[in-house]
Amino acid sequence: MKILFKKIGEYNPYPNGRDSYDYVCGILRQEIDPSTSCPSQLKVSGNPVSHSLLKRSKDCIKREKLVAYIPSIELNEVAFDLGHFCDERLWQEKGSSAVRASFKEAFINDNLLFVKREELFNEIREFIKKVRNSGSKEVGAVSHSFKMKLFEAYCKTKGEIEKHPKLIEDFINNEEKTFNFGEGLLLEI
Repeated sequence: MKILFKKIGEYNPYPNGRDSYDYVCGILRQEIDPSTSCPSQLKVSGNPVSHSLLKRSKDCIKREKLVAYIPSIELNEVAFDLGHFCDERLWQEKGSSAVRASFKEAFINDNLLFVKREELFNEIREFIKKVRNSGSKEVGAVSHSFKMKLFEAYCKTKGEIEKHPKLIEDFINNEEKTFNFGEGLLLEI
């Protein structure tokens, strides 16, 4: 069985007239759910297609006839408090590499503040169970960078990342973008 992941379509994380750091922190805490810049344009393979509940995820998908679209909380982005790990000065200096480093630190130390690592792995297992029970050979999934990286790490380490969270360092490089908007990831389960 295959899960054909796609990262959500593009959205503007730096709107005019708003403090960029506060806005990014709000997005990462899921207090702000910006609109997609590409409504109904992201083509996703597989049937059914599951997607995050967040507006920027569900609104970017190009919906096809005869395909079932299923909202799935297990595909929501991993919420965390960037401000707890990275102040505005560091964020201005390092940008998204500071976000990736902060996420990894929070994940490894199990202090994402909003969710425990165990809960994240429960979500991953639950989604994989749903895929296996779907009867489909290829399921589409629209999600967010960090959640996609956790799925990738879980599958490629055969679940070992649960016992050894530092393995996330093999999947997220602070200096490299995790996924571009609309980029795919194929996972066999």
